[in-house]
Amino acid sequence: MRSRYTIPIVASLTLTVGAVGAIGAGSFYSIADEARPSVRQFGYGELPDNDLDLYLPAAVAAAKPGLMMTPTVVLVHGGSWTRGDKEDLAKQAQQLVEAGYVAISVNYRLAPESPWPAQRKDLVTALKWIRAHALDLHVDTSRIVVLGSSAGGEIAAAALTQGAGRKLARGLITMSAPYDLGLIARDTTLTDESAELAETVTRDLLGCVSEECDIDLEKRSVFDDVDSQDPPSLLFASQREWVDPQNSIRYHQVALAQGLESRLVVFQGRRHGMTYWRDAWPIVQEWLTARMAAPK
Repeated sequence: MRSRYTIPIVASLTLTVGAVGAIGAGSFYSIADEARPSVRQFGYGELPDNDLDLYLPAAVAAAKPGLMMTPTVVLVHGGSWTRGDKEDLAKQAQQLVEAGYVAISVNYRLAPESPWPAQRKDLVTALKWIRAHALDLHVDTSRIVVLGSSAGGEIAAAALTQGAGRKLARGLITMSAPYDLGLIARDTTLTDESAELAETVTRDLLGCVSEECDIDLEKRSVFDDVDSQDPPSLLFASQREWVDPQNSIRYHQVALAQGLESRLVVFQGRRHGMTYWRDAWPIVQEWLTARMAAPK
């Protein structure tokens, strides 16, 4: 059974590094005064945990297939690759629907039963399924953004930097993503939380031991896959959280070096992932408005 986890929220201020382009006007459906969003569950594959939840504004849910095609945010939950569930992001999905988006929260196979790269493969499969069924789902395939928290952010980035990432999504948002598994495993300032994460990465996710671990870890950095064909990114981290913020800082630097649009937001304090969602949400909304502007 999938398990869930929580991390205490600690107050923080905000430090922002990087920039994005000017905000553009998008075409979104307003659900003010409408009924609660419609939630539907679908299977996107034949493997375990290959399912997703579709959140639609009430009027969009009532529309015929092919009508009211709507900008869409695909959510990828965290949980150190070993736990968590699509329902963990139900609150964020409903907020996105209230802001005028279709939201889709995705499950994926978990380690250690399914070691890497099962998680990346599942997300790619889910994105392809969403695009193939876009008319029925009311998804505007030209306006899809993937948002992942913690391990979900690493999975999202890995999926969108493999091959032609832009063909799967128009943008990437990550929150406290551990992109560099080698950095995590060799952390010399380990807290209890980061030590547990390092063990999870080597033992459960990669299943590597002794001298083989260094070889596997060297192959497991998202940074090596970033190129000029990848989508723009919005990256969040905290200065003293247990996932080293250097993960997000380096991704930002690598993306800029490839000529990609990237924005980095680093909060003060120790908050991790969705625990700073309240502060991140206005920035996410602004960035989505720019990314989801109607195609010209």
